[in-house]
Amino acid sequence: MFSKTLFILLILFSTPMYTVVDIEAIDFHIPSQINPSKPMVRGPIYIDGDEDFTIENGVSSGNGTIDNPYLIHNFIIRIRFPDVFREKELAGISIRNTSAYFIIEDVKLEFIDGIICYYYFYNFLDKRIRAINLHNVTNGSIENVRIKGFYQAINIENNSCNNIIENVNVSRSFCGIGANRGSNYNLIQDCHTKTYGCGICLWDNVTCNIVRNCSCEWSGFNIHKSHDNIIINCTSSHCGRYGVSIYGNEGFGLRIYSGSYNNTIRNCVFIDNRLGVKIYGESNRNKVYYNDFIDNDQQAYDECVNQWDNSLEGNYWSDYNGSDSNNDGIGDTAYLIPGGDNKDRYPLMHPINYFFYPSSIEKEDFFYQKILNFTSTPYLETGGPKYGFR
Repeated sequence: MFSKTLFILLILFSTPMYTVVDIEAIDFHIPSQINPSKPMVRGPIYIDGDEDFTIENGVSSGNGTIDNPYLIHNFIIRIRFPDVFREKELAGISIRNTSAYFIIEDVKLEFIDGIICYYYFYNFLDKRIRAINLHNVTNGSIENVRIKGFYQAINIENNSCNNIIENVNVSRSFCGIGANRGSNYNLIQDCHTKTYGCGICLWDNVTCNIVRNCSCEWSGFNIHKSHDNIIINCTSSHCGRYGVSIYGNEGFGLRIYSGSYNNTIRNCVFIDNRLGVKIYGESNRNKVYYNDFIDNDQQAYDECVNQWDNSLEGNYWSDYNGSDSNNDGIGDTAYLIPGGDNKDRYPLMHPINYFFYPSSIEKEDFFYQKILNFTSTPYLETGGPKYGFR
């Protein structure tokens, strides 16, 4: 009985099943266009030279001019494991050697996790897996982008200048947004990073960059071997907290080191970090004022020669115990900065929360005026009359 049942089952599952279908009843209508509001999932984009801005490489419109830039938008880009082993320098979007104007917007890039990217792919396989890599690129704009799970979110390298990075959200990556090796006159604004190793970095000989209206969690800002940059109206919080303490993340909100000079840090908030601001390694003539240092384990450390006030007002320190006998909002005694002979001569009695800051910089102004002639001393000291900084 068992053998007959088995024989019948084999016949049933091995015999093709057919259904009679009325061909004329099928609607073969094909939509005239794909829903433009729904992001398209695709693989990495590689562009090397202006001639590579093509439909095949994700360009939907534009001719590369300032009035009509190439547009790459509305994509979800996922890195696959086979891609990792094909390329040493892998990126979700890689753009190299271009001068045409372009915009990358409304794009989401995903990989696995920054910890895995750092410890496994980078340390053992020497592979840097980035979401977006700009190499020798000018006149680019990256806007409204979400990035998760890479070794580095955005890398701006090798003389990439006059680029705008705006409204980028980075999570679960080892490094956030970085400009390095001669990449000058870039604007990074309205970005948020929540990363394991470093947040926003100006690295290895860059100058005249602006970082503004940005926030970093878990790991903070870095200025390394660079000069004449501005970090303004930014927040660094929870660095070195919640068990996030790996190589490169000492829990500082901002670190300036390796001969970095003449950088300006103002109107920023450093809150609940292991160390608020750390300056070392022959990094002199930097300006740090109009900032709030709130409840950091150590508010600041400076072993070099820097300016912690503008000769009229300094910073707010939550652990300042001095008095204000004339009620002018400025402490009567200086706040001493550990590490050397630096001090804030005019500590503020209350947090700064009423400064004025412009909402945007016009792109033409940014590209053509070289961000308000950064190299002039009056601009660095006063913030520039154009924007009415305090």
